[in-house]
Amino acid sequence: MIRQALFASLALGVAAAAFPGLAAATAYDYTFYMDGDAPTPVVPLDGPQDAKTYYDYYTSAGHPAFGPENNKAFFWLYRETTTNALSMGFIINQAGSGGSDGQVDVSIYGLPSGWSWAVQDDPTDAFSDMPDSSLATWTWVAAYTDGGVITGLEDASWTISWYFDNLVPDNWNTPNPFSWYFLSKGDGKYAHPLPIDISRTLYVTATPTANPVPEPGTLLLLGGGLGLLSAGRRLRRQQR
Repeated sequence: MIRQALFASLALGVAAAAFPGLAAATAYDYTFYMDGDAPTPVVPLDGPQDAKTYYDYYTSAGHPAFGPENNKAFFWLYRETTTNALSMGFIINQAGSGGSDGQVDVSIYGLPSGWSWAVQDDPTDAFSDMPDSSLATWTWVAAYTDGGVITGLEDASWTISWYFDNLVPDNWNTPNPFSWYFLSKGDGKYAHPLPIDISRTLYVTATPTANPVPEPGTLLLLGGGLGLLSAGRRLRRQQR
């Protein structure tokens, strides 16, 4: 009887240890939309390096792997696969090959606790940071990039909004020489291009996945618990 109780206790302990793994491995779904539109699912870009290294700030002031382009601005979510850290990046223009001068005021709201700037391209731009928001003025010249990377977005539900104002050149009345996109992981940079109209507010959300998939380690723990229960049953049969 004591041996049977020990097997049951061990099995329950292993199985119980598996369930916290489910909580620790909470998965999130991400969406992008502009005010008035339905949300569109997006998938973070990913890689083994951290978000600052991916932005490649020290190579011509920013040259992420997907490849910036002249007179184009790109937003993206980025997942560091070695740590699961999640970031959001932005870059405009391609360094060293033309492009147009410009400036824009950006108001970012809804940032989760623990957020921070990993890249401020350039630090000479104006930034005003608060616990859940940041106000920035990005100014760039032809043949150079501008942008930034916000880190600390993992393991949290959030809705981050980006509001743009005072775009130069443009002032909302003349043709805007810049095209704006939100990137989602796919077969290539333009596998899932999501055009942005920066006269509208941009929203990006993170919400827990409805049915998260257990991590392999969690499944092994659960399998071990079931195995112990099975072994206990066999032992009881042998003792009869």
